[in-house]
Amino acid sequence: ALLGAPPPLLFSQEMLRHTGGNPLFVEETLKSLIGSGVLRYRKGSWEPMGSSWSWPESLHDLMRRRMQSLGPAEQRILVLLSLLTRPFPAPLLMELAKDLEPAAREQALHHLVTLQLVEGSEETSGPAYQPTYPVYGNYLQEQVPAADLADWHRRLADLLEPQAVPHSPVIFELARLYAAGQVRDKAFRYLRLAGDEHSRF
Repeated sequence: ALLGAPPPLLFSQEMLRHTGGNPLFVEETLKSLIGSGVLRYRKGSWEPMGSSWSWPESLHDLMRRRMQSLGPAEQRILVLLSLLTRPFPAPLLMELAKDLEPAAREQALHHLVTLQLVEGSEETSGPAYQPTYPVYGNYLQEQVPAADLADWHRRLADLLEPQAVPHSPVIFELARLYAAGQVRDKAFRYLRLAGDEHSRF
């Protein structure tokens, strides 16, 4: 689907051997090879340039290179989106990233969607966004200082807390976010509420 036309059989076999058939690894490897000019579209079909191809070392290597190609605002937005396990409401995202210039926030989000690193949806509360592959956000989280990451979890939990009505999935998110934000009393409170909700079913 990414290529629109099949590459040569030998190339496909080598791709399968190198990636082990991992869908994310296949997709990112193809994007890397196209971007570097190793794989080119000619006369209605894809052709590898040369008989020996330089394959990326690993999925982790591909992730590192792709994330390093993003600007600071794009990396920040992708990390923030990865903090929730459900679509992230756009107004909430903009509020959490308010230390970035408004134009930078909008451009970063638009670019991430264009790169297919983020996908948008229309929820009952309005537009929302989430990482196409959460593994990218998780990778970037590892590069963030622990104190900053805890602060973002805590701030997001504070923004979500007014939505914590009975039977709301927000309760489960709050328990997780406050725990990651090292607010133990609230983490315990919402964990207990989440347990009460679970026992109802």
